[in-house]
Amino acid sequence: MKKFTMFLGIILFFTGSVVFAQNAFLKIPADMQNSSEIKAGWVGSSQMLGGSVMSEGAEYAIRIAAGSQTAGDEITKVKFYSDHENYTQYGATNTSYVIKIYEGGTFNEEAGFDAFTAAGTEVYSQNYTATTSGPQEVDLNTAYTIGSQEFWVAIHCNGTSLLALGADNSAVLNDYVYTINQEGVWYWASNEFCQDQECTVTTINPFYLSVYVDDGAVYEENSDIAVLGFIDNMEDQNQITSLDLSATDSLKILPVVANNGPDDAVELITVTISIEAAQISESFEVDPSQFTGGSFPAGMMSVFPLGLLSADDMDALEMSEFEVCVGIEYAGIDPNLNNNEQCLSVTRDFTGVENNNLSDISIYPNPVSDIIYIDNAEGSKIEIYNTLGKLVLKIDCATSNQSVDLSKYAEGNYFIRINESVHKVNLVK
Repeated sequence: MKKFTMFLGIILFFTGSVVFAQNAFLKIPADMQNSSEIKAGWVGSSQMLGGSVMSEGAEYAIRIAAGSQTAGDEITKVKFYSDHENYTQYGATNTSYVIKIYEGGTFNEEAGFDAFTAAGTEVYSQNYTATTSGPQEVDLNTAYTIGSQEFWVAIHCNGTSLLALGADNSAVLNDYVYTINQEGVWYWASNEFCQDQECTVTTINPFYLSVYVDDGAVYEENSDIAVLGFIDNMEDQNQITSLDLSATDSLKILPVVANNGPDDAVELITVTISIEAAQISESFEVDPSQFTGGSFPAGMMSVFPLGLLSADDMDALEMSEFEVCVGIEYAGIDPNLNNNEQCLSVTRDFTGVENNNLSDISIYPNPVSDIIYIDNAEGSKIEIYNTLGKLVLKIDCATSNQSVDLSKYAEGNYFIRINESVHKVNLVK
């Protein structure tokens, strides 16, 4: 088995493109998602770590196994790497290429070198000239329709060129092949490269070569996974947009997610719960396999009840009216970004709460730099919290003119809870 030494030379990384197999699902940035997104994707690799020089007349190819792509889908673009600027010291100055497609390949690395005819029958050819160094994304003049047989998409080098190699991403031997010239005869070889001069260590590197497979199917609205929002309980399943709490109630919510269509997510759904008023943003993952497509309540999945804040927590943070929002991110193309987040309005009702004449309480000075005074809170319990909701000081039974030394605490806002009343003070140094 012939192996070749890979040079690293100038190390280059490219992170701007996302590569994925046909029909695989990825979490796609919002700016790439819309209702006309084509259900398609790049097959192959688009990364570069190093390379090897290809002589004039050489070819390299990605082999697409029979049945691995859907017959009738089309190859519409090819992506490869050409660099005639950074690798001139190695003789890689070529800008002229031919994109070829072969059908019916018979390559078998284990049988040794195979003749050029191993690529099968050439069915497509398109000349291409690179005008700049770097990634080349080429639209085919005529889309290639995938059939039932194996096919190869090859890059023919009209001059000395760079074969760009990506990092080992578990590429399979013989998925990428290229030609070498032995005494005037071109032979195909697999992409196994020596890592040392004695070739005792080898690696299988993918080439920077991929093809764009397009099945022509447009995502419809009903292929969406959505946040339905919140329900009152699992038995009644009434959707709610607002929630009234008494002054002593804790905040507990029951958010729900639904699959509105036939395209199931195949990875975990990330659910994020956020409460801006409390500076809370927590994420967790949910297995989508437990629910299938359908409208509410069919296909609904409860994201288990969440106990978020106690009444004391909300008192300390002076929370009386606020929103709780739930959002999702999932693996798949999302045709409707407007239903990825829902918010619940929460109002706390303090009507009827005994105030123990707390309206007469006076707290001064505010802002304060060291000692603060609390008048008319005799016999009351006083608790002081920082903005993170942490209790920093507690007085079980206040005097009529209670003094509190805050000088040892960091400057910032603090919340003083006196029985059921909460007051905010600003500590400055």
